[in-house]
Amino acid sequence: MDVEPKTTLNTAYQHYLPCFMFGAVCIWGGIAEFNIVGQPPIGTYIAILAFLGILITVRAPEGRRSKVFWILAFLGLLLCEVRNLYHDRTAHDEQTRKEQRAENDRFAALLKSQENSFAAVMKQSQDESSAALSRIEKVTRLSKQNVDAVTGGEGFAYVDIVVFPVDKDGLSLMAVVHGKNVIRGVMYELTEGRPPYIPTDAQMNDMLAGRSRNVTIGDLTPSTSRLLGIVLHPSLAKGGYCNINIFGLNGSVNEKLEVRYEPGGFWNRTLTVTRINTVVFKSDWYRRPPTRK
Repeated sequence: MDVEPKTTLNTAYQHYLPCFMFGAVCIWGGIAEFNIVGQPPIGTYIAILAFLGILITVRAPEGRRSKVFWILAFLGLLLCEVRNLYHDRTAHDEQTRKEQRAENDRFAALLKSQENSFAAVMKQSQDESSAALSRIEKVTRLSKQNVDAVTGGEGFAYVDIVVFPVDKDGLSLMAVVHGKNVIRGVMYELTEGRPPYIPTDAQMNDMLAGRSRNVTIGDLTPSTSRLLGIVLHPSLAKGGYCNINIFGLNGSVNEKLEVRYEPGGFWNRTLTVTRINTVVFKSDWYRRPPTRK
């Protein structure tokens, strides 16, 4: 059997190369651990392991120390490959997270933009709707004011008294407007005395003949009062009571007028105006005697 001579090259291969490889693997592992240089592609360490495997297969190591260092070098390369795989997976996951965050940010920005656009469209629509409703309300209000100006609106006319006596004991009446609009086509029908009201012969004849007993006043403005041109003579001791039906273009009201003569030498009154069985105006007795100016 031939025995291979122990040459210098063989000594370097058997004794120094395993130590060198182990040291090189340790140094590279430290460099890779602290990211001093970039990581090699996946499979680099496996390729080195394959090359060294072929090398030691062709030329088997001798001695226990040489084998130990070769095993440690292989384990080091294996750990480097495992770490390289882990680092690559971590980098891939981080890149995936960054891309996902970027995609989420773009999607959130898109949603925010659409939300702002939708909010702007809704605000514009609401503003236009509010402006349209405001114009409609204004037109409606103006229309109602115009109609009220023609018909009188919710206002009405009623009969009040002149507190100072006429011809010592007479009571003069005047028509007054309650409200801010002109009351047009005002007429009234006055009946003296308390209920029940029994028509007189003259009233009965007028009713049978279809003749109206309403007295026409005409149009009344809120700023002025108009004397009716009649003078009543209630009892100075007992006072008087009148039932008055008042008609206008905007409807009719009923008035109950009660009067009494005060010791101070003036007429006093209380009145209640109703429209469709609802009290719309009431004025109580005067508390202070009037004075002539």
